[in-house]
Amino acid sequence: GHTVAPGLPLPGTRTGFPATLAAIGIPSADAFVFGLLWFLIAVALVVIAVVGVKILLEAFVSIKWIKEDRLAYFRSYWVGFLGHVLLRALIIGFFMLATLAIFQFTIPASVGPLAVTVIVFLFVVMGVISLTAYGVWYRTRRGTFSIVKDRAVFYRSRWLAMPIWESRLKEHNLEIRRFLSIPCYRLRHDDHDDEYPTVHLDQPYVKRFAWLTARFRRTRWWFLAYYVPYLFVRAAFLGGAGSAPLVQVYGVLVLDIANFAVTVIMRPFEGTRNTAMGVWILSICKILSTGISIAFLPRLQVNRIITTVLGVIIIVIQGFTIIALLILIIPSALSSRLSLLRNQEEFAPRWLDLVRIRYFDKMQTKAQDRWTPPKGTVTKKKERNEPTLPEPHFAVTGVRRGEMLEDDLDDSTIYDSQQSLHERNSKQSLTSPPRGRSSQAGGIRSRLSSGSLPRTGRVSRISWSSREFVDPALLERPDSTLAKRLSGITFTITPDDGSSMTTKDNSSVSGESSISHVRPQASFRSFRSQSTTRASSINEGGASTPTPTREAFSFPALSRPSTLPEAAEPDE
Repeated sequence: GHTVAPGLPLPGTRTGFPATLAAIGIPSADAFVFGLLWFLIAVALVVIAVVGVKILLEAFVSIKWIKEDRLAYFRSYWVGFLGHVLLRALIIGFFMLATLAIFQFTIPASVGPLAVTVIVFLFVVMGVISLTAYGVWYRTRRGTFSIVKDRAVFYRSRWLAMPIWESRLKEHNLEIRRFLSIPCYRLRHDDHDDEYPTVHLDQPYVKRFAWLTARFRRTRWWFLAYYVPYLFVRAAFLGGAGSAPLVQVYGVLVLDIANFAVTVIMRPFEGTRNTAMGVWILSICKILSTGISIAFLPRLQVNRIITTVLGVIIIVIQGFTIIALLILIIPSALSSRLSLLRNQEEFAPRWLDLVRIRYFDKMQTKAQDRWTPPKGTVTKKKERNEPTLPEPHFAVTGVRRGEMLEDDLDDSTIYDSQQSLHERNSKQSLTSPPRGRSSQAGGIRSRLSSGSLPRTGRVSRISWSSREFVDPALLERPDSTLAKRLSGITFTITPDDGSSMTTKDNSSVSGESSISHVRPQASFRSFRSQSTTRASSINEGGASTPTPTREAFSFPALSRPSTLPEAAEPDE
């Protein structure tokens, strides 16, 4: 055979973690140094990747392969992104470095590697714990903490027994079929500000502590404050309890089961793939591997063939874990492409357009992180004596019509007032000397220009249109231009002396009775000219000229109003 390298255990005495290291030719005393070197190499690769992406994007912009504003935020703040990536890489390597450092403290080693181990251990462990605590304090410094007494109520779900806080059931007035209830205490935080932005919308906080809250739910952003101590305790069992195999194996098994229960209840991750991998697959893999490893203890004296089979089963479990991780990378890459191209209207291939819409809707729903009652809960019936708090509501119990201008004036009052106004206007027209046609037409147009007013505003009009009182079926638009201008006039003439008067169509008018005569072919101008001619004919006959005391005119608009200029008057 060959000589054994310095620091490696002799054949037949290899047990525990030193035997695993000896299989790859690494002495136990150099385990931490080898782990630290590989961690630094991984960090260097991360730095090179971020800087390389920055340089590559700038090169694509310079040769105009991509638009100038593409990924402009990353290109402007790439140093900040690099800092967040390094801190998240430090959290990923925290468990490995802590395990190897604690293991290094339990074996005899030279002063050099021990000093390096102490420095790195203090820097990594104290640094990660301090940064996590500072990030949690920075977010919660505005409010107050309180410890409240509550009960954890367990109910049966489809596969597992799930807990829910009793205070939440009372808050939403729900009932659930419980089979176990455990009293406990809760640590609650109240920021006393409803308008305070959530952790993922607080831009100053995100710029400083995105490495702490990224990928976690809005209400579970502090999950690393729990997960980092869990990793440290697990590292202490694996690295420091090598001399007590029973304590090491059973301690890690109980810790992994407890962590699995906590993470299933909390569901800290925002995405479904992270939940599947980080909560279910990895936790189950750790529990099965640790549980099967109990058979390797020398005290149990299990057959070596059986232990070999169990070892192959562990390898198969680890292999399925890697396969599941590779499968989940494919939809993760697709979702990253959807996120990068979320502002584009057209997306190729088009058959993924509906998938894209559903994906964004689901992301928006999960970002709100609203609590939904679990299946099996029912609304609790309110007791009769229980006071009910008023809730915001809206109901219409009745509709009341407000007072309007039409309610104060009926049709007869409006007609009488307009009739009196027309009487005064007719007196002025009969007693005043005749004026030019242009002035008469202008005055009439000004008095008749209020036809577009609403019905409630027609009290102040000069006259009512006959359209308001005549059957609309009889109102037909005349054909000729002259008929459009010559609308009908309704008038009543009552002389003082009671003598009869003969109109143009040979109808007699007595003084004691009022006669309404409608002349659809007469306009206002023709009426004035006819009145003047009639008065002159009576004077020539020797009769006294009657003085009209009451004369009312109404000008029904038998034709629709038009903005066209009127036609010229026909020659008489």
